[in-house]
This record gives sequence, C-alpha cells and structure tokens, in this order.
Amino acid sequence: MIPSAESVKLSNTGSEAVMHAFQIARGYSHRNVIIKTEGCYHGWQDEVHVSVHPKLSEDQRTPSEVSTSPVPESEGYAAGALERIAVIPYNDAGAFEKYVRENRDQVAALIIEPVLFNSGCILPEPGYLQEIYELTRKYGILLIFDEVITGFLLAPGGAQQLYNVTPDISVFGKAIANGFPLSAVVGREDIMRVTAPKTGRVGFFGTFNANKQ
Repeated sequence: MIPSAESVKLSNTGSEAVMHAFQIARGYSHRNVIIKTEGCYHGWQDEVHVSVHPKLSEDQRTPSEVSTSPVPESEGYAAGALERIAVIPYNDAGAFEKYVRENRDQVAALIIEPVLFNSGCILPEPGYLQEIYELTRKYGILLIFDEVITGFLLAPGGAQQLYNVTPDISVFGKAIANGFPLSAVVGREDIMRVTAPKTGRVGFFGTFNANKQ
C-alpha cells in the first residue's frame, strides 16, 4: 500500500519512529544536520520538539523567516541537542534550497509533514512537494515524510500516494493499529539496510517492539 515501503521496521510510538529515522538517515549519509519545517510536530524528543508553535514577531514574521535556528518548545534539553537541527518555513522550497546550497555537505535529511496538520491542516501548495523532492535528488539529501497523521487517512497509501511523491523514508503510527501503540519506519531497501541485525551499522532497538511481530 505504501509506495516508499520497500523495507519495514516496527516500533511503538511516532516519537520513537522519528528518532530511528534520524539515526538511519545519519548512518546512511554520514552527515549530521536534519532540516525540519516550522510548525510541524515530530515528537517530544530534544532534537525535534522545536519550532512547533513559534510566536510571530511584531512585524508578523515567523522565526524561520529570519533565522534557521530552532526555537525550543521546552526547557530541559541536553546541551548541544539543537546544534544539528535547522528550521525552514513550510511551503517555501526556495528557503530549503538556499540552506542546502550553503550547507550541502552537512545535511543528512529533510523531515516534513506532507500536510501540515499540526498547525491547522495547511495543505502543500501545488507543486511544493514535487519541488522539494527534486531538490533532495539534486543535492543528495534524504527526504523523510512524517505520515503519523496522514498515513492511511488521506489515501490508502498516505500523502505520498495522494501527491505522487515517494520519499526515501517515512514514519507511520496511530492509524496502523486502530489506537494501539504501534509505529513503523519504512523506506528504500538500500537505506534501511543500515539497520540489518548482523551487518548494519545503525542499531534499531525497542523493549516492546517484538510484541508486534
């Protein structure tokens, strides 16, 4: 059903799936920076619980329109946790290309909610996801779709099927198991192979992961 799901790894929550997706992307690319789009929610862990509900400035601009630095949503994050996260505006392919062009040797992946449900169901502008996809191909960066909300809801194959854009890695949750704790990281076989139990260089662990198999 899922266009990007050549390989599947199961976990328990969306936050766990995103954490694993980051490790896979970094382990595969040997780069460290992850780009996220402002307003998207990808879990509660230190690296991604940033720029989720940023406040507008006096001139009605969002923080990502001024700087790519993440805005923490909480205190208590580990020192240095945000050094490898960059934030760009949603629906702005130009901002994405600008950052990548200037930092291409450092960027492992872009993570995005294909439809920005966290901020009130903001749809991608026509051609936006396709343009983002093409830019990731151009600069050799992995594209991660967070389909925890959109998966199986917008279409049987998620937003990637609806918009005909196949990411390298996707994360799913919620709708997979009708409310039971289950999530999944899926992606291209060659990328996911870095988690192979005996030959891979990226661990994929979870105390309760096995109870889904």
